[in-house]
Amino acid sequence: MQRGLRRLPVAGDALPIAALSGVSAVATVISPALLAHPLLLVALTPRVPFLVLASTQTPLPVFLVVACLRLCLVDIFWFRIGRRLGPTALDRLPRRLRRLASGAPRARRLTVSALVLVRPIGRHLAAAAAVGLRSELVLVLDLAGTLGFLVALHFGAAALLG
Repeated sequence: MQRGLRRLPVAGDALPIAALSGVSAVATVISPALLAHPLLLVALTPRVPFLVLASTQTPLPVFLVVACLRLCLVDIFWFRIGRRLGPTALDRLPRRLRRLASGAPRARRLTVSALVLVRPIGRHLAAAAAVGLRSELVLVLDLAGTLGFLVALHFGAAALLG
């Protein structure tokens, strides 16, 4: 029985994710009061409308540091959950992606690496750990994907909003 308990995502990994989700929810509710402070708003709740607001009102390097730190803050916990769950973490992927990730180990690692780079979200980070990607590689892919998203958002917002 004890052995099975170690494979569950324990509070040490799930609690920070839940806490930041709670902070984000509260900050979203009080966001009208925080609109004058876009970087604080992004630090508390990095939702796309707030990222667009901050990207158009702050220097790009400052925006990238604050937004990237906040977006990547819980990623290590998702990765650790994936390590604990093992292959069952792949069940969180949509069916089509599960099929892609169910092939040979090399194909599985390449597929999940691409997922993390293109869209570094919790389930993709957990899947990266589940297929055995090295944490250093996942860190690089996570940062590159997050920074790519933020740079595209910044220039897209500048082009649309002037």
